[in-house]
Amino acid sequence: MKYSIAGNLKYILKKEFNWYHQLRYLFPMRIIVSCILPIFETAIPALVVSIVSEQEGGKKLVIYLCGSLLLCLVLSILRDYTTQWVDKIGAWCRDQNFNQMLIRNAMEMDYCVLEKEETQTKMSMAARAIGSNYEGIEGMTRASVQLLIGVVGIIGYTGIIVSMDARILLILILMCIVNIFLNKKASEYLKKYNKEEAKVSKQCDYLYRTMTDYRDIKDIIMFRMSTWFCDEFNKLCKKKKKINGNIEKVWSYPEISDAVFMGLKDGVAYYILIRGVLAGNISIAMFTFYIGIINGFSGWLFQIVGAVGDLKRTNIQVNSFREVVVEHGQNQDIKENAKNSSHQKMGIKLEKVSFTYANNERKVLDNISFEIEPGEKIALVGENGAGKSTLIKILTGLYKNFDGEIWIGGKKYNVDMGSDFFRDNVTVVFQDSALLAFSIGENIACKPLNQMDATRVNGTLKKIELYKKISGLPQGIYTRTSKIIDRNGVDFSGGERQKLLLARSLYQDGSIIILDEPTSALDPIAEKKLYEDFSDLVNGRTAIFVSHRLATTKFCDRIIVLKGGAVIEEGTHDALMKKQGEYARMYQVQSKYYK
Repeated sequence: MKYSIAGNLKYILKKEFNWYHQLRYLFPMRIIVSCILPIFETAIPALVVSIVSEQEGGKKLVIYLCGSLLLCLVLSILRDYTTQWVDKIGAWCRDQNFNQMLIRNAMEMDYCVLEKEETQTKMSMAARAIGSNYEGIEGMTRASVQLLIGVVGIIGYTGIIVSMDARILLILILMCIVNIFLNKKASEYLKKYNKEEAKVSKQCDYLYRTMTDYRDIKDIIMFRMSTWFCDEFNKLCKKKKKINGNIEKVWSYPEISDAVFMGLKDGVAYYILIRGVLAGNISIAMFTFYIGIINGFSGWLFQIVGAVGDLKRTNIQVNSFREVVVEHGQNQDIKENAKNSSHQKMGIKLEKVSFTYANNERKVLDNISFEIEPGEKIALVGENGAGKSTLIKILTGLYKNFDGEIWIGGKKYNVDMGSDFFRDNVTVVFQDSALLAFSIGENIACKPLNQMDATRVNGTLKKIELYKKISGLPQGIYTRTSKIIDRNGVDFSGGERQKLLLARSLYQDGSIIILDEPTSALDPIAEKKLYEDFSDLVNGRTAIFVSHRLATTKFCDRIIVLKGGAVIEEGTHDALMKKQGEYARMYQVQSKYYK
C-alpha cells in the first residue's frame, strides 16, 4: 500500500496533536513568527540607511533602531522557544509513541507473517523511519514545518519582487522548476534502491551483533572464522557505501543546479537595482531593502525545494512504517494482562490437517489426523524436516493458515478461539527459547515484579530443583539472569537455563503443556531424574513432548511418529518396538550409541 505525502503528513500530525495538545498552538505560532522575523531583520538596515541619508537627528535613529532591535529580539526568543518545543515534542513522539507502535505491532503480528524475509526487510525499513531526528517520521514533521514557513514567506516576498522587476521572479521560478525536477529524479532513485540498502544494512547489523556477542564469539575464535567474518562484513560495508554513494551523487545534481541559478539570479538582480539607483528611480535605502528581499526570497525558495525533497525522501520511509503498522498489525486480540483460565483438562483432535509455506508447493504437513485425550502425555518424534516444529506452531496458535480442522478442549480452531485462548491454555518451551535479561522471577512469571507471585515462583523452582541455588543468591529470585545489564547478575549453565524455561511453562499452569526438546542441555542423570518426575511436574495436564532422543520417550502414554509431514505410526513404546517399523528402526540406530 502506498500513501501520499499529504496522507502521511495528516496521519503523523493528527497523532502528535492528540498525544501533545500544546502542539496545536505551538505549531502555528512557530510558522507565523518564523515568517515575520526575517522581514523585520531585512527592514532594519534599510531603515538605518534611510535615516542617515536624510540626515535626520541621531535621537530619532537611536529610538527607531532600539525599537526595531527590541522587537526582533522578542520575535527571536519566541521563534527559538516554539522551535525548541516543537522539535522536542517531535522527538518524544518518535522515541516513545511511534516506537511503541512499531514494537507493539511486531509483537501482535501473525507469526507466520513476521518470520518471512520480506516482512523482516520491511521491519528494518520501518525502523529507519523512527531511527533519527531527520529521517522518517520526525524528518517529515520537520520538513513540513520548513515547507509551510517557506510557502508563507515566499508569498509575502513575491509581491515585493514583482513591484521591482518581474524578470527576477521568472529566473527564480525557473530555478525552482529545474530543482523540483532533479529532486523528483533523485527521489525515484532513492525509492528504487531503498529496499536494497535496507537489506544490506540488515546483513551488516547481523554480522556486527554476531561478532560482538559473547555467546557467538566463542565459535568464531575457536574455529578461526574471524578473518572470514571480517571479510564478509567489509564486503557488505563496501556494497552499502557504493549504494549510498550513488544516492548521494544523484542528490548532488539539484545542489549544482541551485548554484548555477543563484549566480544568474544575483547577476540580473544587481544589474537591475544598480541601474535603478543610477537613474534615480531607487534610493540607497530601498536598494538595501530589495537586495535583502531578493536574497531572502532565494532562501525561502531553497527552503521550499529542500523541504519538498525531504518530504519525498522521508515519505518512502514513513510508507514502510505504515505498511508494517497498518497492513500487518492486524492481530489485535491479545490482552496483555489476561488471567489464565481455570485449570481444566483439555484434549486435542486433528482431522486432515495440511500446511504449506508461502511460495512453496511442498506440503510440510500432509493430511494429518490424530486425537490426544485430556491429560494424556504424548511424545512427538521424527527426523529433522518431518514437520514437528510446524505442527507445534499450529497448536500454539502461531500458524493459522492451515487446511483441515482442529479442536482443542472441544472448541474449533479459528472459530471459537482467539489468541487469548492459546495464551491462557497452552504453555510451551521452544527449543530456541531464551531467558530475558530481567530477574529470575520475571523470567518465570513472564510478568513485571508488581504482578509476580513470588510464592508461586519459589514453588515452581522447588519442582525443578533450583530453589536451593537461587534462594542462596543475595537477591534470590530478584537476581538478573545476565551480567551484561547488571554486574550482580548470574550466568546460568545451559542445563540450568533450560530448567528455568521449563519452570516458566509450569508457572503458567495452562491446560496443555508443550515441550520442544526441553532437556537437550541436561546431563544424562539430571535428564533421567526430570523424566521420572515428569508426571508430577505436568500435574495431570495434557502434554506434548517433542524429542529426537527416543530413549527418553518411554514415560509417555503414547508416541506419534512423523515422517515427510505425515503420521506413519502411533502407539506405546512397547507396541511400536514390536511392530518393527520406523520408530523401532530409529530407536535401534540411536541405542547403538548407548551400548
